Amino acid sequence: MNVRARVSAAAGERIAPLLGTTPRVLTGKLISDVRDTVILEVPTVTQAAIGSSVQTLHQRVSLSKSDVIEWEIRTLDRRRTYALVVGAAAVAVSVLIKLKGEPGSDPPPGNGGVDNLVPLFRLSR
Repeated sequence: MNVRARVSAAAGERIAPLLGTTPRVLTGKLISDVRDTVILEVPTVTQAAIGSSVQTLHQRVSLSKSDVIEWEIRTLDRRRTYALVVGAAAVAVSVLIKLKGEPGSDPPPGNGGVDNLVPLFRLSR
């Protein structure tokens, strides 16, 4: 489960050596929630030993529940997702209908005097 946790200043100072910064908000995956302790897997960025590339690693952080001030559970809004999918499908169908053309709008036989047209793409049934 993806979560965002706002932690106390003391907890931020305690986990600062693990992450390289002093975080007040941790965003990551909830790995374990047992009694008084939670384990979060959070992304951390590190400089590679060779060259100037940056790598994203994941660090597991153990926190007591008293260190967490506020929780946010990150989920998808189902209605908004369905609306987006239906809207994208409607746009795709309307584009296909426009590309196919009206019945009876085929060009006259013999290319209609246009010999140098190159199709950009072809729809097949």
